[in-house]
Amino acid sequence: FWLVFSESFHPQWRVYLLPSTTLTDIVAEYPNLGVKEARQTVKFTPADMRYLFAKPLNIAHYQVNGYANGWYVDPKKLGLGENFTFVLFFWPQALFYVGLVLTSLTFIVSTIFYFKLCLNNLREKKNE
Repeated sequence: FWLVFSESFHPQWRVYLLPSTTLTDIVAEYPNLGVKEARQTVKFTPADMRYLFAKPLNIAHYQVNGYANGWYVDPKKLGLGENFTFVLFFWPQALFYVGLVLTSLTFIVSTIFYFKLCLNNLREKKNE
């Protein structure tokens, strides 16, 4: 079957297999394919950074409908059973979050260091 994600095509989208979960908010069912489509209920958290180090599924990635991301999934070829859940992960966004954390930490440490220097200079001037 085709997995089509209606987001502008970018080659850095990755597909990961998620441990089996129970789908709650089903928005569409395709009985002839045995597929259920669920609404996304999970938001990005820092724990999602694990996908930076995980190995994505080896699924060919295509541009679909002239703009979207698409993957042709053959569960038998991938060794998947009947029930599985995918995570679509955008690598550049994760790298942005890593950069944001590092930049924030650098700013905080630099600010603390600056104020310590200012306090030391004030103490030296008082002692003169």
